[in-house]
Amino acid sequence: TTDIKNAVSKSDILFIAVGTPPDEDGSADLQYVLSVAKDIATHMNSYKIVVDKSTVPVGTADKVQATMQKILEERG
Repeated sequence: TTDIKNAVSKSDILFIAVGTPPDEDGSADLQYVLSVAKDIATHMNSYKIVVDKSTVPVGTADKVQATMQKILEERG
């Protein structure tokens, strides 16, 4: 969807399904995954389950969680 605020507010489970093109060094470029994680955290108003459906390396879930946690802490 392009209406992130509406999707987040009306959903209990959110799927991150975005492209992960290779970075210059061949590793997965996670900028799109983390951008969506930031958008979700910005608009969260209750507990959500976030599923990363993109092809990503091991450890990406921790990066998504840390990214979202930072936004949520900034929001108070």
